[in-house]
Parts: sequence; structure tokens; C-alpha cells
Amino acid sequence: MEYKDIETFLEIVRTRNITKTSENMFLSQSTVSNRLKHLEDELGYQLLQRAKGQRMIQLTPYGKEFILIAERWKNLYEEMTLLKEKNNQVLRIAANESSYYELVGPFTIQFLQRHPDVKLSMQICDSAYIYDLAEDNLIDYGFASLESTRNEIIRKCINRQKIYVIEYCEAPEGIKKIHPKELDISKEIRFTGGHFTNFDSWHEKWFQNQYAFRVDINSPHAAIPYLKSFGGWTLCPLSLAKTLSKYVSLQVYELEDEPSERKIYMIQREGTGLKNMSLGKVFEKEFQEYLDGIEEKE
Repeated sequence: MEYKDIETFLEIVRTRNITKTSENMFLSQSTVSNRLKHLEDELGYQLLQRAKGQRMIQLTPYGKEFILIAERWKNLYEEMTLLKEKNNQVLRIAANESSYYELVGPFTIQFLQRHPDVKLSMQICDSAYIYDLAEDNLIDYGFASLESTRNEIIRKCINRQKIYVIEYCEAPEGIKKIHPKELDISKEIRFTGGHFTNFDSWHEKWFQNQYAFRVDINSPHAAIPYLKSFGGWTLCPLSLAKTLSKYVSLQVYELEDEPSERKIYMIQREGTGLKNMSLGKVFEKEFQEYLDGIEEKE
């Protein structure tokens, strides 16, 4: 059996949908189907029931029994892979984009420089998917802007930031103040990543038609061209505003009535953590020192 086939089968089991599986794994639907067929051919029995027009897939009795076998096989394969890395300790991390650029990326660069024997596996993905990876024990640490209650997941808030408004400006003048009533909702570049539900209540409070914005986008860095081309504005924490200002000239505004603060959570699966516990202790200690240093500078 091949790892990719087992991995694909387990993702199908999780999503119950071939289309969703292909999207999550960044594969074509035909590739997903071919991997499943290859696995079924090797096993000699059918795992899924296929019916035209049926959106959600159904497992055969064999498929249901094979789930536990597949999970054990996958875990054993990953443990064997880790054993091959005799000269390297593997640190598996997933972060949403804003958390990566603001905190995780800068810290891990320093961490790898201090620990040349450590190997890093980094994934940048949606906050909700990071919880899925932690549940499946596919990462050691996750960093997400979403507060979610999941079984066996430990969640710790590591960063809180108030929300500001930014807009393109050729000659910015430091941080100014602005009232929500001064903002044109039709010029908002709505950032839809990170699951910031607190933004929704703020929009509902201040705008008669909170859906009158012209552009929504799930990547803060991808919002830059729209801010510049359309004279738009967007909501973001100050650290992200400073990061984006490295690429384009931005005016930052402090809101007189801002949405509730943005939070970043570090998440882990309870009872598992790193295969190499000493590496986990070192990582958490140095990361906390890094966070404390940021707070002192602010």
C-alpha cells in the first residue's frame, strides 16, 4: 500500500465528499478517484459505494472496518519516516497566513538558526483546517485565528491585538483617528480569512448595508493591489498593518469604535505532542521568550 492512497482514503472518510477532498489536498478529482481505485484494487474489495447524483459518499461495510486499519498503517508509516531522520529532529507546524507572517515565520527563522539539527515542516492554511490537522496528529503545533472547541485539542491564546483601519496613501502621517461613519463601505476590501466573526457584528452596527463592499479576499497580502488600485480600506491588527506597509505606502487609522480584538491561538492535540519531547520543551520555552520580547517592545 502507498501512503498517498491511504492518506486520500482517510481524507475522503473525513469529508465524505470527493470534491471537498480534492480541494483540501490540492488534487484533481480524477487523481483522488484513481488513488482510491488503486487502493481498492490492491485490497481486493470495494471501500466506497458509488452512486450517480449522490453528493455525499457512503462507505461499504469493508470501508468502515478498514478505517482503523488505515489510521494505524498511516501512523506506523509516519513513525518509520521519522526514524529515518536520524540526524534531524522534525518540527511540524501549521499556521494561518497572518499568524505566519506576524509571529510564526520570524520566530522559526531564529529557531532554526539556533538549532541547526532541527528540520521544519511548515504548512500555511486556513484556521479551521489547522484544527483538523491537529486532531489527526499531523502537526505538533498549530497557530490559528479561530477559537474552536474540538475534542482532545488544547488551545492557548498567545496574542491579542486591537483592530485598525488601513488605506493606501502616498504620504502617510503616522497613526490618525477615524470614526466608522467616515468610512465608505463600498470601498472596503473585506478580509474573509481568519474567521474574524467579531468583524461581522461591527459591520452590522455601523453600516446599513454591511454587504455593500466591492471586494472580499482571504489573504491580507493579496489585498495590497486592491487597496492601491481602488483607494480602498480594510480592517487589520497593527502588526499586520506594519508588515503590509513594507510593500505599499499605507495610512493607519485608530478607530474610535473598533471591533473586538483579534486573537491568535496556539493549538496542540492533547496527549500526543512532539515525538521528541525535549524538542517540544525547547520550542515552547523559546517561543514564549520571543512573545515576551514582543510585548516588551510594544
